[in-house]
Amino acid sequence: NSDLRALVLSVASQKILAHIGIWDRLSSHANRIRHIHVTDRGGFGAVRLDAGEAGLEVLGWACPAGVLLHELLGAARDHLGEDLAWSTEFDGFDIHSDRVTVNATGRDGALRMVTRLLIGADGGDSDVRGALGIEIDAFDYAQTAIVADVEVEYPRADTAYERFTRQGPLAMIPLGGHRYVSVQCLDLESGAAALELDDGAYLAQLQRRFGWRLGEIADLGARRSHALWQRRARSLDAPRAVIIGNAANTVHPNAAQGLNLGLRDVAALALALSARPDPGD
Repeated sequence: NSDLRALVLSVASQKILAHIGIWDRLSSHANRIRHIHVTDRGGFGAVRLDAGEAGLEVLGWACPAGVLLHELLGAARDHLGEDLAWSTEFDGFDIHSDRVTVNATGRDGALRMVTRLLIGADGGDSDVRGALGIEIDAFDYAQTAIVADVEVEYPRADTAYERFTRQGPLAMIPLGGHRYVSVQCLDLESGAAALELDDGAYLAQLQRRFGWRLGEIADLGARRSHALWQRRARSLDAPRAVIIGNAANTVHPNAAQGLNLGLRDVAALALALSARPDPGD
C-alpha cells in the first residue's frame, strides 16, 4: 500500500467495478466527491461543479492507489487462485495461427502460457506494445507531478480542488477527515528544486500556490515524483494481440481520467469478445 497517489474513480468506473463484484471491497476505502472547485490563479471567478445540480449522488470517489491495488489483487487471487501469475517479467511471445505462447519470468522461475489472445495492459512504457512493434506518438509535457499527502485545517471532505497556475496545475484530492492528497505539476527545473526542499519549505510553497481555502496545510507525508508524458499508439492491435489502457493511450493526470479510460477499455473489450468463440481470431 505504498503508492501515495489518490486515484479518482468516475461514476462509470464505479458501475464497472460493481458489475464484476469488486466495489464492495473498495467502497469502505473510497471517499465521495460531491463538489469540484476550479480556479485560475490571478483570474476572476471560479468554476464549481456540484453533483446535486447534475442530478447525481456523487461526481466520483477518491481512493488511495495502494489500497486499490491491494483490493484488486485480493479479488484476483480469490477468483483465479493458482492461475494468477503475479509479479512477473514479460520476456516475449510466439504467435501461431490459433494461439499465442507467452514467455515470462515469475518468482519461481520461467513461465510459459498459452492463450488465444494476448492483451497488453502494462502501462505507458508497455513491453508488450514494444514487442508487437507498435509505434507511438509521444509528447513530453516537460513537467513533473509531485504527489504527497497532507493534513488541512478546515477540510471539506467531499470537495476536490483544481488550481491552475503559471507553473502548472495543482490538485487537492480529499481522502476523508483532514487528509488530502496534493498533486503539484511543475516544470522540470521547478519540480527538481521542490523535491530538494525540506518539509517546512515545501509546505510553505504548497500553501502559497494553493492558498488558504482549506486553512493551514501541514503534516506532510512522503513525496513521490512522476514524469509526465502523452503517448498515443498508432495501432491498437496486431495478430492475436490488442493493447488497452495506458499502453494504448497515456494522458496528462490533470483531469484524473487515465484509470477511468483504462477501465472503460477493459469493459468495452470484454463486451466485444463476449460473443466470439475465438477471442483472438
